[in-house]
Amino acid sequence: MNRLLKKKLTKNKIAEKAFNIERIELGIKGGKQDQYAAAFGGFNLLEFKKKSVSVKPLKLKKEFLNELLASILICNTNITRLSGNILERQSKSYSTSNPNIMENLDFIKKSTFKMKDYLLSGDIKQVSELLHEGWIHKKQLDSKISSRKLDSLYDAGIKNGAFGGKLLGAGGGGHFLFLCDPDKREQISKIMQKRGCGIVKVNFDFDGLQVWENKNHKIIP
Repeated sequence: MNRLLKKKLTKNKIAEKAFNIERIELGIKGGKQDQYAAAFGGFNLLEFKKKSVSVKPLKLKKEFLNELLASILICNTNITRLSGNILERQSKSYSTSNPNIMENLDFIKKSTFKMKDYLLSGDIKQVSELLHEGWIHKKQLDSKISSRKLDSLYDAGIKNGAFGGKLLGAGGGGHFLFLCDPDKREQISKIMQKRGCGIVKVNFDFDGLQVWENKNHKIIP
């Protein structure tokens, strides 16, 4: 719509509009990270303030990017969930200053800055360990974020050579992200497939939101 109407909106404004449509108008609970990540692409440190969002690009070493891509394994658990329900309960717990919620959220916030440093230094093991620690703390935010089956899938990944990982998104289902030795990636993939997971091909996107036109296409009224 931005391109069609020639509004020349910045990526910040497009991300904010996407947030308003999804979170405000449609009432689906959640944050702003997905909209900004999709709009900008690449590796960024996103800082959310009351009235603004700052996007700070991280320039990672090419060698580390290659290692990171070779180490990533994304498994579709084939378990669906309504993320808004989980996030709504977390929001209510946060509003009442639940000590357990506050402590775990504080850890997750602080770990973001550690993750930035580990990515910039190119330390795959520390990135993996921090993902694992973050997943342990994330599970404490709501009883529905994980389950016996999800815990079993995660444990299988770790026991078979994954350095660390986490469940992506709000939790309750969806996709596991593992980081592992590239030599063990195939072995872990087979184990997860035997447990009913699908393996998702992945690549990095550094361009973010793109729109293109087919100039030869004719619109028929």
